[in-house]
Amino acid sequence: MDLRTGASIVGVLAVIYGLTAAFGPRAHQDAGFWRRFTTAGAIVLLVAIVLLVAIPFYREGGLS
Repeated sequence: MDLRTGASIVGVLAVIYGLTAAFGPRAHQDAGFWRRFTTAGAIVLLVAIVLLVAIPFYREGGLS
């Protein structure tokens, strides 16, 4: 997978996560659910960044 494709996928995931985290609590009032959702979403984004951006960036030679 190309580095730009991975970065695009991570960007779309981040936007979806951000919008859901911003507007979701209005629809569902359970605070425990949103605490778990934000933690799980952040972990998923971190894994996606590592797998789809950091590793391909390193394989392409990094900054050099």
